[in-house]
Amino acid sequence: MFEKDFYFDIMDNVNSYNCNKFKTYSGAFTREGKLGFGNYTLLPIVSEGRTNHVEVNSYIRRYMDDNTMTITKQAESYQRPFIKPEVYQEMILDANVNMMNAGAYPTGFKGLTVLGCDGSDLDVPPHKTTINDFNIPSDTLVYKQPAQTLCSSISDLYNNYIWDITLADACDDERSIFLEQLNRLDKKINLENCLFIFDRGYPSVELFLELIEKEAYFIFRLPEGKYTKEREKMLSDDEYVNLILNSIRTNKIRNPSIKEKVKTMTHIRLRIVNIPIKTNNNKTITESLITNLPPEIANPQELKMLYGKRWDVEKNYDKMKNILEIENYSGYRKCIIQQDTYAQAFLLNFLHSIKHDMEKQIPKHKQKSKTGKLRYQINMNTLAGNMIENMPDLLTDNPKKRQKTMKYLEKLALSNLSSSKEEKVSYPRNKNSRKYKYKLHKRRSK
Repeated sequence: MFEKDFYFDIMDNVNSYNCNKFKTYSGAFTREGKLGFGNYTLLPIVSEGRTNHVEVNSYIRRYMDDNTMTITKQAESYQRPFIKPEVYQEMILDANVNMMNAGAYPTGFKGLTVLGCDGSDLDVPPHKTTINDFNIPSDTLVYKQPAQTLCSSISDLYNNYIWDITLADACDDERSIFLEQLNRLDKKINLENCLFIFDRGYPSVELFLELIEKEAYFIFRLPEGKYTKEREKMLSDDEYVNLILNSIRTNKIRNPSIKEKVKTMTHIRLRIVNIPIKTNNNKTITESLITNLPPEIANPQELKMLYGKRWDVEKNYDKMKNILEIENYSGYRKCIIQQDTYAQAFLLNFLHSIKHDMEKQIPKHKQKSKTGKLRYQINMNTLAGNMIENMPDLLTDNPKKRQKTMKYLEKLALSNLSSSKEEKVSYPRNKNSRKYKYKLHKRRSK
């Protein structure tokens, strides 16, 4: 099977998720109506950012091939809140797990699935309902335009698949969100074959112990001033240290079983590696990584390379914001905004699966430039536009029509390859203030 087939399978069988686990009201979608659970679940995935009334009636015409039925805006707004946003998180996990179990999931570093964890601020409508639902504090600048809340995701750094995504309240912390995501992953896959990579906002004894308990590998970037006593005792740039488990470091542990186990422990032994890095100003600084990966699996240069790949998490956020326009929400309520966010994350994974399958068809002589400095790949922007335009033919029940559409999309994609530099190019972050880009009363009508 191709990678995309696992995402097709989830969408083809979306009605299998019609259960109380994913409904806010058990009596919803039990009787036959104009649109059922599956239709309303697929609607945010195939949405093109137009008004809700236009989207739902376009769906009926293009996906159900019905030019007589119509749905009012009120009916659509009434039904969607009955669907829990968590259904899209489950769909994402199921597609990836099915792919992994079938042996079709792309491999990462030395047989490990390399997962990057990071958060990003997403703009939400500066509306009273949205601000209250996401607990955006009234005494901070984020209360004004643009209002923002926290989105946290776990992405595969070798093939860009999102494994989990959470749109949380503005005041939630990334560590707590990750622990919830980790528990969801632990129920689905073997974490012994996973390597988690974190930025400097994550290191804590609690996360170290949680990951060790689940026998997962990890790499954290250490901020300045973290574990200074242990780091000062190091005699080389790569050695194991004993992190002392004092009350200050363990009193915030939330897992009861780990909290009990810590009472009998005096320290945890982890590896710290100091790595020289050149900045944009051509200066050399030293960054420290803390890990439980042994030297025989990853030497310092490999650790540097692995941590550098964490930037791919940011690339996924960029694609969601600027290609899929994830912040162009279809409502003000928290459940609708979460539905839109998680549905677009599923769509991004579907895009990546198609992209991976298509890139296998690029001739070897076209994969790199003559100098070897440029690598050619499928243009994600044009692929997204062409795929969304042809989505009704992709989700058809007619396999021949679906295959014909895929061949057409592949022909378009292979004739419009984009190039990227082999070496990573870094750019400074732009933190200029700006206004919220999308307004619900100005969503496109065509």
